[in-house]
Amino acid sequence: MNLDVERGQQLSCKHDVHLLRRRASAANRINENEAQDHTGKTMKPSKQKPRRRISKYSAILVINVVLLCFILSRRRHRHCSVKPGVKPVIEFYLHGRGSGHWTGSWGLMQVLLEKGYDLTVYATKPIPLYSKQVNAITLLKILRGEQLDDKEAASPPIVNYSLVADIMPGMSILEILSALGKRLRRQQARPFMIISDGDYPSALQSYLYGIPSIYTTHGQMFAANAPPASLPSALIDDWNYQSKLNGRSSMWTTYELGFNHVPFFSNPLPRPRLRSEILKMAHERAARIEAYQGFQQHNRLVVTYFRDKNGEPIIEFMLKAGFDVVVFGEKPVFHESLAGRLIPVSDATYFIQFMGIADGIVASGGSILQAECVYAQIPALALYLKGDTEHELNVYMSRQLKYKDGKRLIYGFSFEELLMRNSAIPEEAHLFLKRVRESNASASFYETQGRNIDTSSFIYNNELLKGTIESSEIILKILEEEKRISTCR
Repeated sequence: MNLDVERGQQLSCKHDVHLLRRRASAANRINENEAQDHTGKTMKPSKQKPRRRISKYSAILVINVVLLCFILSRRRHRHCSVKPGVKPVIEFYLHGRGSGHWTGSWGLMQVLLEKGYDLTVYATKPIPLYSKQVNAITLLKILRGEQLDDKEAASPPIVNYSLVADIMPGMSILEILSALGKRLRRQQARPFMIISDGDYPSALQSYLYGIPSIYTTHGQMFAANAPPASLPSALIDDWNYQSKLNGRSSMWTTYELGFNHVPFFSNPLPRPRLRSEILKMAHERAARIEAYQGFQQHNRLVVTYFRDKNGEPIIEFMLKAGFDVVVFGEKPVFHESLAGRLIPVSDATYFIQFMGIADGIVASGGSILQAECVYAQIPALALYLKGDTEHELNVYMSRQLKYKDGKRLIYGFSFEELLMRNSAIPEEAHLFLKRVRESNASASFYETQGRNIDTSSFIYNNELLKGTIESSEIILKILEEEKRISTCR
């Protein structure tokens, strides 16, 4: 009897537990499948989705949107940004691959400093803003392969600059948003003007903060002008591509100014303001050549620079032609004996001095170096990679520039033409070699050992520049007008 009672109690407990489980399960089903609102109507709840973590991409996007709203809410009018008796502050932004952007802007910066403006310079990569005063003995040491002492190798900077984040082709959206976020957070005092050399973030920053800006670069020429009628049909798509590219970069700016060293249009564009070092070099080079009456007893001298470090084939070609070749950048290695001498130079600040004694320049197809060669009347061979639309257009336009006697200064073709097997050397290369062999620039330097020549009475003449103006003249007029509007009364 006791066993039956005990067994019954156990069954009763199990029944109670089972009943409780059934009641809990039923309650859960009611809560999960049905719910009543305050009106008594039955509603079916949606399935609960798993909670998502906020991605890094979303966080950066939100932060940038909040930052943008904050900037726009504090956007001020540009009036009263220049105080009487205080130098107007200009922020100058340098952008781009190669060295053409900073060399093309340095001439304009020199003019602005001379006119009393206070410059704050930003760059997207380290740049050699130096002035190298090199005497003839130092150049001769380099040509002979001798070691320079520390004093000769030193280069004090002319203007200080700060590095900023850049936006380049191939970056992901995350990288672009991150760079924009860094660039749009202003920590400096409000400037009077922003000048941008092809730098998109600074153009956008000028718009968001209500600061007047000037977007001035060679590439703006494509955005401001339709393809000329004389342009070959094969290059029209390249022109339109450059037009869209530069148009997008400059869409936020107050003023847009393109420039070009070739009068390619019926209404010529201004030519770039070149560095004062180039102007001085061209004057002294021409005076030395005119005073030289000797006979060339040395190899002709060719100076090379390649943005993408891809000049080895053309350097080898120049050495085989019997030229001495000064190489700026990485030194190529050749395993055979060549007629000319290879002279590597690692310090880019010597480039202008070597231009002054060069019989020819061989380089990538950047426009500024071509403009400097045209001004100094140095024969140049410019090369470009197929697909590099800007360099290809630069070379084509420069090849149209001729003296009255039909002679040219700029020759050019693609790297691919030189590398094609079982093909003849491009005719442009042979024409360049001929011009180099006609030059006495290096001979005049060797003959005089670089002695100073009195150039006070020498008048530098270049018929290719007649009828053109410098871009700095237009920019100074813009600055004067903006300064009049923005001066505090």
